[in-house]
Amino acid sequence: MRLAAHPRPCLGGSGLHTCGGRLPGRGDAARPYLTLTLLLLCHLMTADVARAASPGPDGYAQLRADNAALSQQVEALEAQLAIANKLDAQASRLAGLAERLEARLAGAESATVAAGEAAATRVDSLNQQLDRLAERLHDAEQRAAAAEAKVAELQARLKQQQLSVEEALMRADKAEKLHAGLEESHARLSTENERLSLELATAKERQAEAMQRVLELDGQLAATTARAGAGIAIGDDGISVAPVRDPVAVPSGASGGPVVYEVRGDDTLSRIAAKVYGNASDWRRIFDANRDVLNGPDDLSLGMRLIIP
Repeated sequence: MRLAAHPRPCLGGSGLHTCGGRLPGRGDAARPYLTLTLLLLCHLMTADVARAASPGPDGYAQLRADNAALSQQVEALEAQLAIANKLDAQASRLAGLAERLEARLAGAESATVAAGEAAATRVDSLNQQLDRLAERLHDAEQRAAAAEAKVAELQARLKQQQLSVEEALMRADKAEKLHAGLEESHARLSTENERLSLELATAKERQAEAMQRVLELDGQLAATTARAGAGIAIGDDGISVAPVRDPVAVPSGASGGPVVYEVRGDDTLSRIAAKVYGNASDWRRIFDANRDVLNGPDDLSLGMRLIIP
């Protein structure tokens, strides 16, 4: 740090005076200048003392004036010296402060560099993390798009299934209605079947009674013709008179029970079916009902007793 400008003492005709100049700025550089100034003042004072040894008429007055001026200059110089010492102390303190500030600045610069390097490293790490997050975000967006497409597909399939379910429900409703109609028809058919079964049972009873009556009449007719010495034989060419062979057909029990037919000499299953059912082609009914005694349709013998179903 530099000191402010101060007046410099110069030699003149009337003694010591100031000239434009600067004191040294700091430390021991100001002391040689002040010592030189004091030596110059002592020299001037010695010269003035020499002149005062032989003063003129106005010599004492001039001497007193110069002495007063010199005292003022000395006081000014002492004040400047005190100020210079203070400034020197302040300069020393400021220099120490500057050194400390420079050290702190250097440390701050080092810390700033280290912090900058750490910040740069941190920024690089954050940029890498940002890149990874961007990649993850891109992957998440792609997965979200795929999920949305899957959801749309599932919604379409769900809608199709809902339509299928609605159609199935409509079919089920129709099926239920049809089933209800079928049950109603089945109930009517069951009722009709029961009625027809009753009528069939009644018809069978009547048929059995009629067959029993036919056999009774046939037996009576055979007995009558036997007593008359002649019988009625039924052949393929029509009706002719022939002798009657024994025995004759007889009923097996009361009306409503099974009918038993006794085979005569010229009987066949077809003739018996034509006589009993009115249709010669129903002979298999008789054959199936008598398989325990018949080995074949023509295995008939005189006097064999057949069950008429």
